[in-house]
Amino acid sequence: MQYIKNDVKTILEKIKEVYSLKTDTDLSKKLGVTKSFMSRLRAGERSFSPTKMREVEALLYAKQIITCSYLEGGFEPSALDTTSVSPEMRKRIIEVVKGKCQLCISDAPFKDSSGTPYLIVKPLQEYEMSTSSKLTALCPNCSARVIILKNPKDISLLKSFVHL
Repeated sequence: MQYIKNDVKTILEKIKEVYSLKTDTDLSKKLGVTKSFMSRLRAGERSFSPTKMREVEALLYAKQIITCSYLEGGFEPSALDTTSVSPEMRKRIIEVVKGKCQLCISDAPFKDSSGTPYLIVKPLQEYEMSTSSKLTALCPNCSARVIILKNPKDISLLKSFVHL
């Protein structure tokens, strides 16, 4: 799995690279946007809608790439590892939260190869801000946010939602 910074230029270049697209025309076709929109997107005059961004993230995920809004120096991608929770428990937790991130309350950004919404399921204690072993289900961006920013308000909010 590869993690990349969640900015438009990085995302566009990574899609061009992994899908072997030579021009922005090829890229705009792949993304289902006009060439004009692509130009304005690159110039910072436009942005992806939330729906289009999820489509873009799904294209990247198909190539084992995850975007991370909070990717910056010192971030360890291994912190997003979910192997400490059994696959059965992970699936059960995701069913309990109905496929929604417990921090931003958004639907999981995509589904994995088995059709399960992709959320990172970890005990709160693995975020190193709590001794609680209660499990949380977070989207990749919120998981990275908690790891990098270590915002006590996020942990407090998670503790109030977590009943698992």
